[in-house]
Amino acid sequence: MTIHSTFFHNQETAQLLARLHQLCFSKPWDEEAFSKLLAGHGIVCQILQRDETPVGFCLYQIVEDEAEILTLGIIPNARRRSNGLTLLLQGENYLSAKKVSRLFLEVSSANSAAVTLYGKCGFQEIGFRKNYYSEKNNKFDAIVMSKLLCKVNL
Repeated sequence: MTIHSTFFHNQETAQLLARLHQLCFSKPWDEEAFSKLLAGHGIVCQILQRDETPVGFCLYQIVEDEAEILTLGIIPNARRRSNGLTLLLQGENYLSAKKVSRLFLEVSSANSAAVTLYGKCGFQEIGFRKNYYSEKNNKFDAIVMSKLLCKVNL
């Protein structure tokens, strides 16, 4: 069994991302949303594959020496198998090679599995957005997290 990430800088993956996002989230983004995002400046798409089958994805936006995770997902039948950890570590290696020094993200306080994963990867809470997410008539805070990736020589 092989596992690897592929990184893209083009719009050709919008349809795949929409299909994966639909498997991962109750409010999925459509192909048009991904096409618009992928057309943006500094957007990088990462697809995690196990034996050539896509099992996860991450969309980053890089601005100078910082990056933000815009969305990240592991399909349900591939969860709890270290795929999220692998996706993040391979993504961090890619970003570090691009001289990104800090990575940001936000996650729903209701998503305890993701909060735990990010903590294991070294992300630290730096703030929150009250009632940022809504699902099934409930409001949840967004936890804002960051991680130092590499030191950039000035």
